[in-house]
Order: sequence, then C-alpha cells, then structure tokens
Amino acid sequence: MVNDQNGRRLKQVWHPEEFSAWLGQLREYSARLTGSPSTLPDEVRAALNGYVNSSNGWVKSSFIPGKDWTGTPYQPLYECLGDAEDEEQWNCARLFFGNFVCQVLMDRPDEEWDAFPKADKEDGTLYRLRG
Repeated sequence: MVNDQNGRRLKQVWHPEEFSAWLGQLREYSARLTGSPSTLPDEVRAALNGYVNSSNGWVKSSFIPGKDWTGTPYQPLYECLGDAEDEEQWNCARLFFGNFVCQVLMDRPDEEWDAFPKADKEDGTLYRLRG
C-alpha cells in the first residue's frame, strides 16, 4: 500500500495510461526476445527488499537501477520503448521504472509506504516504509 504526500492511499500508479501502454510494450518485447514474460517485477521486488533492509525503510526509486542500465535486468525496460536515438526514450524509461516501483509497493498488502514525489524535477520518488 502506498499513500501520497497528502496521506491518501494510491489506487493507481502516477502515470496510469502511459504505464499500461509501456507494460504492453515490455510484454511484447520480452516475448519476442526470450519467449517468456519479463522478470522485471521480481527484480524490482528483490531490489526493494535489499534497500529496505539497508536503509531503515527509505527507498528512492531512481537509485535502484542506477544511471547505466546496460547489462542489468532493467535494460529491456529501456530497449522495449523504441529507438535508442530517440531523445524521449530515456525519460520514458525512467518514468516507466518509477511507475513499476510504485506498482510493486502498492501490491505489498502487508506493508504501508508513504510517497514523496518531487514536484520540481523528476529524479525519482522517495518512499518511506511505515512502522
């Protein structure tokens, strides 16, 4: 469960229409590339577990994949969004990943998180585990 900065429970990710479209692209890309579904949700869950255990319950979404996604489980997320020459591809990939983190946290019913998105720039959302 995730609460926004006003304490309201999120019912959907930050950019639901884009997220849904990008998720479809990732599914198609993964099926074409490997013949199986993407393992990204599992990778994000594992990364979150590591961060929660080492940061006293604080997670910044942009810290998880780092700056260079080459050779990481997050590279297909970038590649599925189109041509690497497209200037918007990196921004879309960052937003897509941030929404992925939000969705994974929303799907953890045994935990409650507070979200602190940055209004002035997009460099990740800070999440804090309650309790």
